[in-house]
Amino acid sequence: MDARRFVALAVVALAFAASAANAGALARLSADHLHRRGDQHVLVVRATDAEGAPVEGLEHAFTLERDGQPVADLQARSPFGGARGTTVAVVVDGEMLMPGAPGGETLPTMLHALASGLGADDHVRVLSAGRETKSKEWRASALVSDPTVVRELRQEGEPHLRDAIGAGLDELARVSAAGRALVVVTRMRDAGSRRTAAELAVAAIAGGGIASVEVWWLGSGGDADLAAQLDRLASATGGALRREAPAATSVANDALALARRYEVHFRAAGGGSDEHTVVVRASDQGRVFDATLRYANDAVADPAWWASPLVWVVVVLGIAIVLALPWWLQPKQLALLVVQGGDDDGQWFEVFDLPARIGAREDSDVLLVGETVSNAHCQIERDGRALVIIDLSSEFGTFVNGARVTRHVLEDDDVIRIGRDVELVYEAR
Repeated sequence: MDARRFVALAVVALAFAASAANAGALARLSADHLHRRGDQHVLVVRATDAEGAPVEGLEHAFTLERDGQPVADLQARSPFGGARGTTVAVVVDGEMLMPGAPGGETLPTMLHALASGLGADDHVRVLSAGRETKSKEWRASALVSDPTVVRELRQEGEPHLRDAIGAGLDELARVSAAGRALVVVTRMRDAGSRRTAAELAVAAIAGGGIASVEVWWLGSGGDADLAAQLDRLASATGGALRREAPAATSVANDALALARRYEVHFRAAGGGSDEHTVVVRASDQGRVFDATLRYANDAVADPAWWASPLVWVVVVLGIAIVLALPWWLQPKQLALLVVQGGDDDGQWFEVFDLPARIGAREDSDVLLVGETVSNAHCQIERDGRALVIIDLSSEFGTFVNGARVTRHVLEDDDVIRIGRDVELVYEAR
């Protein structure tokens, strides 16, 4: 082998070795956003390699400065592994899942690349935006085997894109995954969603953290106002809006980098200025990378308790229960007995409890006065769903509609005569 050929082979070997050594090495550090969780500040940090893929194993590599002062007591939580896993939501125009639809050929390849970068037990939720939002969640391993299964969510019609994005953010808020991200692949049209851009921003910070949004705008048309709204949403959550023909691996890497970000927890001293600067540094393979984030105290404060929709639902339900409680606790009237004729004509007796005793004794439920009214004359009691009147061996008898009875099933407007003195009209309730 001549010297020139040997040198060329050596250069190729060294280049390959350098490339292999840099694969998975930290190449870029980004401080995406900061929020409060209880008494701690949480800085969300994205660490990616030269290909844009997230880098593992940096949980002990971080240092932090706040307003130029080192922060000693910090804890970095890794998004890799562990029981909580990763969940990525992908929102697509339902039309793009139709056979032969423009841009639709990219989706299965993108989802395959995305699922391949996740663990077998991580999850991908796909939401199809149409007149309604169709949604289904798959294990990453299932999408690696057959990413075309997502075509079962295809639907025709103009998409209600903001509604689908809102549904995706709502789903992410309910999961307990360590990493959460939402990727939107759209031709940037919305046919009249009910969800507003402001509501999407609120939904993105629900669930004890922030779900980042990455938007890929396909095609040459689209709604510029909608794009501006989604651009602001993406920027506020650490994502971005991209208008280009995406390579499947680029979309997958962006999604994974968003979903698998480190959380650097620290306690900040009180007082001082309302404006602050944090600088986070990470060292990897002998190189040090840093990222800076400026924030205001009021921008990272815990949301006020009254800002939660759940709180207001509970308050409204509580008020409704309090207002309805007297009605619920009020005894239910079972019947009304109205005196007919005589000095007491029109007087009535309400029956709430059974059996209801009728007679001249003072402890009677229906107290009547008359020479032919016995102390314990008769009583009304229940027989299944019906009410019956039973004579209690009275001396002068109990009559219903003119006939003497010992037991009679009462019906509305029956006339009950007690002895010869009192007539009562029975009104059912």
